[in-house]
Amino acid sequence: MDDGYSGGNFERLGFQAMLEHLATGKANTVITKDLSRLGRDMTEASYYAERFFPEHDIHYRAPGIDFDSMGDNLMAPFQFAMNDVYLRDTSRKIKQTLAMKRKKGKHAACPPYGYKKAERTTDQLVPDENTAPIVRQIFA
Repeated sequence: MDDGYSGGNFERLGFQAMLEHLATGKANTVITKDLSRLGRDMTEASYYAERFFPEHDIHYRAPGIDFDSMGDNLMAPFQFAMNDVYLRDTSRKIKQTLAMKRKKGKHAACPPYGYKKAERTTDQLVPDENTAPIVRQIFA
């Protein structure tokens, strides 16, 4: 499980923990819903699914798209590429949205210490009653 981490990042904690567990020899199979759950970076995901796992006698399956590291996977390169395109396209759209918010003078990041997002809109900041006094004391 890697909540909060991009699928393009293979240094994510859950992925690294899985590799460490596989290295112990206590498991020899990895199953994900589809190839995008392994990772969205085309080069890295392809490497693990088609090279690393087979070379280390680890069976990898993604039943959602009928991928099996022990079988013939003719469509796999295209699926890895589409996952990579999805990652890049989503990143581009997020950057555009944040840039547009900033251009309109709206807040587009985590609130700084002493503030929180307003309840009715996430574009506006209001003082955080718990931490604002500390900020006021620091400035005083």
